[in-house]
This record gives sequence, C-alpha cells and structure tokens, in this order.
Amino acid sequence: MKNPLEKSQVRLTVTGEQISPENELLRTKQTAEAVCLYDTAPGEGVVLLYETKEEDGAPPVRNRLVLSQEELKTFRDGLCGLFIRSGEQTEFSYETPYGALPMTARCSELCLMREISGNDLKKIHAKAVYQLRMDAASDWIRCRVEILAVPIA
Repeated sequence: MKNPLEKSQVRLTVTGEQISPENELLRTKQTAEAVCLYDTAPGEGVVLLYETKEEDGAPPVRNRLVLSQEELKTFRDGLCGLFIRSGEQTEFSYETPYGALPMTARCSELCLMREISGNDLKKIHAKAVYQLRMDAASDWIRCRVEILAVPIA
C-alpha cells in the first residue's frame, strides 16, 4: 500500500539550455511558487503544480511537472508537453494553441535527488540531458534542464 502523499509549498526554478544544430545557444530560466506532492518512501517520484503568466497578457497557465528516476513529463493546462524516459527514445505530441507538433526525444541522462527528513521536504533537484527533434526530417537539438524546488519558509 502506498503512503499518503505529503504536500509542501516550494520555490521552483527551472533552468533550460538548448543548442541548435548550428551551435546557437538558448538559455531559459523560470521561477514560480509551486505545490510539491511527494511520497516519503525512498525512490518515489514527485509532482510539482504551478502557474505561469503568459507574456501576451493571457490568463495564467496551469503547469504540472511529473518527475521520477525513470521519466520526466510536463503538462500545460492538462495537455502533454515534453515526455522523456531515461535511456530511451520517446515519441509524443507537444500540444500548442495552434495544434499538436509531433516530436521525438532521446534521453541520455535523467536523475532525481530528493532530500526528505521525516515527512518534511528539504530539497528536490532533478537534471535531464536529452536530444529533441520536431520531425524525422529535422536535425537533433541538444537540451539540458535542471529543476530545483526548495520549501518556502
């Protein structure tokens, strides 16, 4: 039987890096307050729930980030975004307001580190290194993302 999930308010930082086939670097950094749901049992994953504001003044977007040692999934307003599995090639549809984009990802590294003392969350740190392409005809983009969540005091 699974343990009941614990819940903690956290400061979430997601830092991304993409290197195009032409070696052009794009770095992004996003911070938000989030709710972290986690199981205190060793080796279990975490779920981070948060909202982001769109630049065009549209209503905030609800995001869900699901992390484990084996996979990373992102959802925006319930629609699937990125989906990668450690050591595997995955195919998925990246949902946009203009329609779905078929994508393929190859993940070479995925790790999740959780610091929990008793039932209290101390820190979540995750890292993924992967390649991404839009369709079979396009070149691979090299990607890296780091995720850090620390409790809000």
